[in-house]
Amino acid sequence: DPKKETDKLYGGGRFIPNVYIIDQDGIIRWQRVGTMEIGAAEVIKAEVEKILAAGKSGGAL
Repeated sequence: DPKKETDKLYGGGRFIPNVYIIDQDGIIRWQRVGTMEIGAAEVIKAEVEKILAAGKSGGAL
């Protein structure tokens, strides 16, 4: 959003970050609200891998 349109529409960029992992059925399987520190990509990847592993084994989360 190079023109900062989102900031103008939703309060000037004062946002609380939200990250969701949503499965193919539209169910939220994981959520993080708040700051995303360095290394957050690894945390998200680990959660995705858990969900994929549970799906392969037929398990539910």
